[in-house]
Amino acid sequence: MIVLHAGILGREFFLWGETRPEPGILLSPKPKGKSSRRRARESVSPLPYDAGVEKLSIALQKAGFSYRINKKSTESIIIWLPTMDGTPAPSSPLIADSPGPEEKATLAPWTINVLHFSVPQAVEFLCTCVGKQTLAQGVIIGHDLGFWVQAMRFAGALTARQQFLPGIAQEDGIYRA
Repeated sequence: MIVLHAGILGREFFLWGETRPEPGILLSPKPKGKSSRRRARESVSPLPYDAGVEKLSIALQKAGFSYRINKKSTESIIIWLPTMDGTPAPSSPLIADSPGPEEKATLAPWTINVLHFSVPQAVEFLCTCVGKQTLAQGVIIGHDLGFWVQAMRFAGALTARQQFLPGIAQEDGIYRA
């Protein structure tokens, strides 16, 4: 079972998966006494729920989405997730038990493996997800991926109705008509 997540970093769309940790992986608390920023600079622990590129590729194949994986399309990045007592909060109870409501959450950095999608690949993949909660048996669409599906549908609806003002991107990142 894998929960698919997505995000945008810079101008790139990326996908990552969350799954139950392997039996040998311990969810041990991170060492205390160092600030989050200092820990992030020194070394960031891998997310114990990270599905990795291989399981992610298998999940995409099960869903009928062909994606060629090469070294340029994969990367390890740092994300900040809610963490309680050194353990990341899972996005779903299907991944791991959620901590009790008395636990105080903080944001902490974790390393995950992601797949980068080109714009056409991202659009094709998001279209595959429209109106679905699962893509295949054991392949679940996470809430953040669901958000990007809705954002794509909204942008497509604006474009189809010609309800947008085309702009020109400037070097400072501001769009001007």
